Amino acid sequence: MILAHKGFDVEIFERMDSVGGRNRMIQVGDYKFDLGPTFFMMKFLIEDIFKSTGEKLEDFVELKEIEPMYHLHLRDKEIPIKKI
Repeated sequence: MILAHKGFDVEIFERMDSVGGRNRMIQVGDYKFDLGPTFFMMKFLIEDIFKSTGEKLEDFVELKEIEPMYHLHLRDKEIPIKKI
């Protein structure tokens, strides 16, 4: 976004068969898995990127805060991870 905003020609290549890189989701049967939502846990970084291009994050994405942010499911227990 920042390079395109500064006038550079930008092409994005995706290695996988779906867009999103580390922020994509896969589904196996009835189960959905986020492959790396950590980027959205740092909302201030995304807001800064949008702001530097004259845009507002909320014009493109609706974020919903969830509590706990995620659960770690281990073989014999579940650990909820809460916002710090």
